[in-house]
Amino acid sequence: MPELVRENEDGFKSVEYPNLIALVIEAMKELNTRADELQGEYGESESVIELITRFEENQNVLAELEARVSSLENNMDDGGE
Repeated sequence: MPELVRENEDGFKSVEYPNLIALVIEAMKELNTRADELQGEYGESESVIELITRFEENQNVLAELEARVSSLENNMDDGGE
């Protein structure tokens, strides 16, 4: 950022703070935009995780039901014991 540094006739250097403020504001805008993007991605990821969890729960319920049906079929084959 050499455009922010000024050198006087004695060779002393200084920072042009008013110009620096504009750069900081632009950087903050970019960070806010990126934060919004990441927040959207997080929300999407959270939804996917919820769907996976529900799918796994449904698989467990299905496995339990299959076991019960199998047990009932075995009981019927054995004459209802």
